[in-house]
Formats: sequence, structure tokens, C-alpha cells
Amino acid sequence: MTNKRTFGIWVYAFWPSIFLGICWSVWLYSTQIENIPKIGVTPRSFHGLVGIITHPFFHSTHLPDGSVDYNHIINNSIPFLLLGTALFYHFKDLSYKIFIWLFIGTGVWLWSFGRPSNHIGASGIVYALFGFLTISGFLKGNKHLLALSLLTLFLYGSMIWGIFPDDPKVSWEGHLSGFLIGVVLAFYFRKRGPSSTKTYISDDDSFNEWKFGEDYWKTDEQLINKQDHQQHEFKAEAPIQIKYEYKPKEKRHE
Repeated sequence: MTNKRTFGIWVYAFWPSIFLGICWSVWLYSTQIENIPKIGVTPRSFHGLVGIITHPFFHSTHLPDGSVDYNHIINNSIPFLLLGTALFYHFKDLSYKIFIWLFIGTGVWLWSFGRPSNHIGASGIVYALFGFLTISGFLKGNKHLLALSLLTLFLYGSMIWGIFPDDPKVSWEGHLSGFLIGVVLAFYFRKRGPSSTKTYISDDDSFNEWKFGEDYWKTDEQLINKQDHQQHEFKAEAPIQIKYEYKPKEKRHE
């Protein structure tokens, strides 16, 4: 059972890994073969609109002294893989819709409110994932989402300061745009996705297994209604049968 669940977790890392694979392929080509133009978000410009789609795949390749810059892409890759896998694991089929909204929303808000510059990197989507999962954890009372967000904050504690205009070389507008779109979507999807991690006491053993089965993302009310429905069906399938048997009265011997 443990091996099966562990294997299942890695399945949810598939699409985040594909996304990072594209980022690393672009970065390696630019550092090892040819330095290609970085198509990022240029706020409030027509030609910068394409950057809404392309900006997460480009990262800084060289430092001012000409040496290769590894920090930018590595610092984005690890939290993206962790938070992206968590999104696909906890939100199941909803994860595709949520990720697309986070992706597009971050770029659109950055294009609308960012300072005139060429904004690149996947850090805006990292902040979007962080904001969405953290606020969802609080709204749903889900300790797994909260624990994951706190772990990410512990490992990358400095990321909270990234939403403030501290370093002129850092796109704090992209970080803030991502975090805010994550918060907005957390409220929008507050009634969908994984429910709170409450403990249920029931005589039906299968009821407790729902939290880890196909109905994991249902709300508490839906789970309780399902339990009542299944108990009703069980009673309907196995009605109480009453049998009447006639026994003649024994004659008395006088």
C-alpha cells in the first residue's frame, strides 16, 4: 500500500517536471550553445503581450562578470516542483484549470501593473502556487496544505520579502502579481478541492477510506451525504423479512 501511494505521488510531479524540463532546456541552450533573446513580459506594450506566455521559461543565464548564473533557475526550480506537485496531488482534476489560471493571471497582472522592463523567470508562478496553497489551507482547515506551505516558507523564508520593492534587479511586481492571483483563486475555489482534515467516527470502515480514495476532494457535507446515501441503499437492498409459520394447536388429552 505504501509503495503504491509513493508511486502515485510521483505521477503528480509529471507535469511540473515537464514544465521545468522546458525551462532547463532553454537555459542550457542559451548558456552552452547560443545566447538567445529572452522574451519576457514588457508591461503595457503590444510586443510584450507574448511574454505573458513565454516569460516563465526564460531565466538569467550570465552574471555581470560573464560567468554562468545558476542561482536564478535553481532557486525557482525546487519550490516550483514541490508546490506544483502538491497542487496536482491535492486538487486532482481541478489542478489543470487552476494552474492555467495562475499562469495566465500572473502574466496579465504583471503586464498591467509592472514597471517598464523585461520581466523573466518562473518565480511569479512560484508565488502564485504558494499564495493559492497557503490560503486554501487556511480556508479549508487542511493541515496537509498548511504544513507544505510552512515547510516551503521555512526552506525559502526570504521569499516573503520578494513581494516588496527591495532589489531593483528583482521583479517584485511579478512576485506580488503571482501571490495576489493565488489568493483570489483560493477564495474562488474555496468550496472545491480537498476538504478539511477532520477525523470522522463511523462504524462503516469504508467511510474513513473516502478521504484517500476517489472522493478525496469532496467537501465534508458531500462526504456525510454520501455516507447517509450508502447506508440508505444498504437498508433498501437488505430489507427485514418477516416469516409467518402456521402451527396447529395441539389437542389436549382428557
